[in-house]
Amino acid sequence: MWRIALLLIVLSTPQVFGQQTQALYKGNSDAALDDRPSDTRYEPNYRGKPLSFWLNSLQKRDQYLQMAFEAIQTFGPAASAAVPELTWIVSESFEPIEIGVDDESAVRTKLSRLQVHSAAVDCLTAIGSAAAPSATALAEWALKPKVVLGKIRRWEDQSAFIDMVQIDVLERMRVAGAIGHFAPEASLVIAKLLNSPNEDETKLAVAILSEHALPIASSLLKSKNCNDQKLGLKIITDMWPVVARDHLLDLEEMLPCMKTGSVRER
Repeated sequence: MWRIALLLIVLSTPQVFGQQTQALYKGNSDAALDDRPSDTRYEPNYRGKPLSFWLNSLQKRDQYLQMAFEAIQTFGPAASAAVPELTWIVSESFEPIEIGVDDESAVRTKLSRLQVHSAAVDCLTAIGSAAAPSATALAEWALKPKVVLGKIRRWEDQSAFIDMVQIDVLERMRVAGAIGHFAPEASLVIAKLLNSPNEDETKLAVAILSEHALPIASSLLKSKNCNDQKLGLKIITDMWPVVARDHLLDLEEMLPCMKTGSVRER
């Protein structure tokens, strides 16, 4: 794991991992601090209310919660004080929607909670690298089941399940984008996911890294260590939609550690 973490840190650049978050939000509102003198007493404002007001709304989950999320996304990196509470929101328990079991009221309630989690993820993304401590909680949220398929009794149940699968995929993509903003600070979390025996965790790590998983896989494949080679092929295989199947087969045949047949099974 440390080998991969080191590679992630070495390969991490602002261009690679999108560490331009502050620039993206610069000038978006009076939250931008670049042209202000350093003053710990200053609080950015949104709709006439300071950051502390919106933090209080987050903690209380009051009627201003949605606007609090909007405020934090507008503030961007200036809202780093919100990271602990946002991480707590992302970590809150979530009961998956049970298609064919939950009634309409239960589905609405669970969808509402899911939307709160999603908004918290977007806020952490806007904050950027200062939100790196939330990476583990974000990964756990991405991998948490959002829907369970019960008994399909009617066409509406089938349609609802398809919609929820789409939502689950979008949530994983949302988290992958968020953690991608945190590197290299989140390198250990990404490395742990890459090293996991759980296929979903490895795929999430590859999604986080996107094309930047390639130099890591290349380095591992060139290693003389069998465990490194196997992990390198695993990373490349998880990118199979954009990797030529013949290349995967050739790599598996070429490397002496790779007599698994895993690629041929795909």
